Amino acid sequence: MAQIYTLWNGAAPTTAARAVLLTGTAVKTHVQVHLGDSLTSRGKIIAWGASFNGDPTAVAAVDSAIVELLTTGTVPATGMVNQAVADITMLDGTQAVPTDNFPFALGTGETAYGDAAVTEGTITVTSTKDCVQVPINSWYAYQFPLDAQPSFLPAEFLRIRITSPLTIGAICYVQIEV
Repeated sequence: MAQIYTLWNGAAPTTAARAVLLTGTAVKTHVQVHLGDSLTSRGKIIAWGASFNGDPTAVAAVDSAIVELLTTGTVPATGMVNQAVADITMLDGTQAVPTDNFPFALGTGETAYGDAAVTEGTITVTSTKDCVQVPINSWYAYQFPLDAQPSFLPAEFLRIRITSPLTIGAICYVQIEV
């Protein structure tokens, strides 16, 4: 049976609220997901979203961020802050607890689940799954229709990237079925 997981940019909250990650004004990977080497099937993207804490007086036509959900082939972002099992939300209490390489690559290094990339890597091919322009004081969430959910291969890196006109805080997530 397929299992659905939510992967966030940043560590899971404990005694304080979930922390926002700063965007910067250049393109920046906020979530990077790589399926584990033990998987032979594709990861299916169920839903994704992002929210921003920008200036409430921002003008949408001018002060909007570009938010992308895409794969970058076999090229990972670098300088990631790696996330752990505790940072993955399991949507069903009966599903398997993630371990390194099942269903996601965890641990340290640029090929693991992480956020807040320092550099984007030398990307030569992308496959855009969704892309939107979102006012910096707003949010976006999208659930793909059944039978129209994009997927990605275990060898590919799925990313949420944000480019903003100002440095603002962002929270984003992706839900994946494996």
